[in-house]
Amino acid sequence: MRAAPDRLTVVRGQVQVAQVDGQVVSVRLSPADPPACPEAVAAVEAADWVVVGPGSWFTSVMPTLLVPQLRDALIRTPAKRALVLNLVEQRGETEGLSPTDHLEVLAAHAPS
Repeated sequence: MRAAPDRLTVVRGQVQVAQVDGQVVSVRLSPADPPACPEAVAAVEAADWVVVGPGSWFTSVMPTLLVPQLRDALIRTPAKRALVLNLVEQRGETEGLSPTDHLEVLAAHAPS
């Protein structure tokens, strides 16, 4: 049992998020609007399918969707999109999250 289950703590960096004692509630980028790799944006825009995931949900998948140029490319691409979730939950990151919970986190972070 955690000492303070209702307490929110801000952690910074991929390693700290992965090692957090508790559950990740949200993630954001610093700076909030980093540039995207132009080749990645072009690949998303030219794709027939875009597969998001699998990977560490809060330290790999969600941050990618928060990069404004990549997010915009994902919104405007005519490609079909697929979300692939990990088969096993990750301690601290997705422990106790159902597939529906993953989608709710996705919608909260990248509503478009």
